[in-house]
Amino acid sequence: MTRPRLRALGYTQMILTAAALLTAGAGVAAGCSGANSGSSNGGGGSGTTTGGAGGTTMTTGAGAVGGGIGGGIGGGIGGNIGCDPGTPDDDVDKDGYSEAQGDCNDCDPNANPAAAEVIAEKDPNNPDAPDPVPADEDCDGDIDQMDIDLMPCDGSLALDSTDPMDAVKAIGMCDVDMNGAPRFINKATWVLADGLPPGPSVDMAKYHLGHGLLDHLGLNDTPREGKRMLALSSGTARNKNEPGFVARNFDKGYSSNPPLTFNGESTDCPGIVVPKSSVQDAAALELELQVPSNAISLEFAFNFRSYEFPQFICTQFNDFFWANLVQGNTNKNISFDQNMNPISVNAAFLSQCDCPPAGPGMCTVPPFPMAGQPQRMVDCQGTDLLDGSDFDGNTNPKPTYNGWTNGGTGWLKTTAPVTPNQVLKLRFVVFDSGVVNGVKDHNVDSTVTVDRFRWHAIPAKYETVPE
Repeated sequence: MTRPRLRALGYTQMILTAAALLTAGAGVAAGCSGANSGSSNGGGGSGTTTGGAGGTTMTTGAGAVGGGIGGGIGGGIGGNIGCDPGTPDDDVDKDGYSEAQGDCNDCDPNANPAAAEVIAEKDPNNPDAPDPVPADEDCDGDIDQMDIDLMPCDGSLALDSTDPMDAVKAIGMCDVDMNGAPRFINKATWVLADGLPPGPSVDMAKYHLGHGLLDHLGLNDTPREGKRMLALSSGTARNKNEPGFVARNFDKGYSSNPPLTFNGESTDCPGIVVPKSSVQDAAALELELQVPSNAISLEFAFNFRSYEFPQFICTQFNDFFWANLVQGNTNKNISFDQNMNPISVNAAFLSQCDCPPAGPGMCTVPPFPMAGQPQRMVDCQGTDLLDGSDFDGNTNPKPTYNGWTNGGTGWLKTTAPVTPNQVLKLRFVVFDSGVVNGVKDHNVDSTVTVDRFRWHAIPAKYETVPE
């Protein structure tokens, strides 16, 4: 799992600060030396050693310039400028840990035992800053790719595992403590769309077919990291050659309430509203997470596919992928297109599809609208990520749909801001919806794959974009 790294002090600011100190006759020394070596996040090195990309607090006067001044300016400007780490029992950087409590760099509040190890990355809002230097944020003695916390942990997982903690591993959350216990994940639970556990009326054998830990889906769609990815389906989360697979229509026979803020609307389909009472056959994983002390954003990747394309575009029969985030006073879906539509066949991201006669290209959908059903244009860009799965061909039984494929979004990336040290809940959900003549929709299913969850210590906004 890739871990967060905080921004380094800007290169120009560093040069000006060093020049000012030299002009004033102040000695230029390595900050945060002694017990904290240059390999620690923010620790200043001596000689040719460079410090990590850590905090940016400055002091003036005869203080020292930390992290990389000595044998030259390194790729990261680390630590608090002029920091004195004090005694082993001091908590100089006020991160809640002293050296005696395992803080490997008491000059940087973003390096401590409650932090997550991360791959060095630039703040996208500060592209002119120097490249950050890898460092040991979580104080376990290993740095970046050499840290086991950043290595995949899903190689031995079973496709049909019913352990939700296996799903955690499949999406790339592999951070563990010295005893091998998971870090930053308090609890993982299989739930329904509203976050409640399946009740006694739910056939759990059918429910568990709605999730799977896949090593591929079709010929070309593979995990974004490691060997497995989490699949959630309103039908069966299986490849068509795997036990339990059912094509297109799998009625699991249960209902649930929708996510709290679901309103059933899509701005691209004005006047079409999915009844809130019509949520069916949901598959969902809810995570209770402890945000690392150095994390200020999260990221995950997903790929949504649906049998509802193209016939049920802009109807109330509309399956959804919903990523529900609860933190502080926030309770909302964080995966949406540029028009704020939740992910469904009506989202602007739908691009994995073919339409006759040419295959890829601009398509008017649905091609055979029902009375009052709006039509819209979709830019079908081919079916590379559908090929070999049951979504790549014409599964609609009506012969008028010959030459059409089903549809998908391709891989998308969602980011969201988070608050360090806060507990949050993140629920990945896919569900059927719609009702006609009092009959709720249990058919024409959809599947989402989720992978590569990451914490970051660079800023992010609520956003979903193509990878």
